[in-house]
Amino acid sequence: MEFVRERVREYGDARVLKKSDYLLYEEFFRETSPAANPDGWLREYFEEKAAKEYFTGYFLNDRLVSVCDAPDMPYLEDVIQHTGIVTLRSERRKGYARRTAALAAHHLIVNGICPQWECRADNTASIALAEAVGYEKYGLAYILEE
Repeated sequence: MEFVRERVREYGDARVLKKSDYLLYEEFFRETSPAANPDGWLREYFEEKAAKEYFTGYFLNDRLVSVCDAPDMPYLEDVIQHTGIVTLRSERRKGYARRTAALAAHHLIVNGICPQWECRADNTASIALAEAVGYEKYGLAYILEE
């Protein structure tokens, strides 16, 4: 999905994450991805992206409840960035993801980077969120795995 126009300009308690937010992010990651093993790679990944200001998060009572990240896009890094969102199951449908994703798109644009939204074609919640933030459907990508 391509970003067309900003529709959300109130970000609430969302902000760009800093390297110093790592422990909060690690706690969030472990809760949202219990099957994943973050040992040995997560800190490096987070600090690299935080240094580029590619993470935004929504805070509720000093706890991360929603995180938007922009992993590297091969060949177009720092020109186009895919964004993704994860929200604690208990905090969904409260507007936190919308504010977090809107801030992520806004921050990328301010820094001269074109935000894109990528999700599975059957992920209707993610598509609705992207549209609420200001993205429009652009096309389908077919990913071939070995």
